[in-house]
Amino acid sequence: MDSGLTATGGVVRNNNGDWILSNNRFLDNWSIFDAEIWGLLDDLSLLHEQRHRRVIIQSDSLEAVKVIQDKSLEASSSTLLGRTK
Repeated sequence: MDSGLTATGGVVRNNNGDWILSNNRFLDNWSIFDAEIWGLLDDLSLLHEQRHRRVIIQSDSLEAVKVIQDKSLEASSSTLLGRTK
């Protein structure tokens, strides 16, 4: 996968489409796939801290969403993916 200077960001909305929170992070030299994972992980972590328990993920990276939803992450070598269990 391509890698280079990357950043990630996200917006979280409630079921009415109202803004709940947003975030962004500069990641330095990471792959595009890892940047997508970081972005989703940041959003999910913030939602968990605020005690939101039911979420729907919408992303333009189908690969990242599938990996987060995958229950067999033990086979993955990515340390980022281990945090999504």
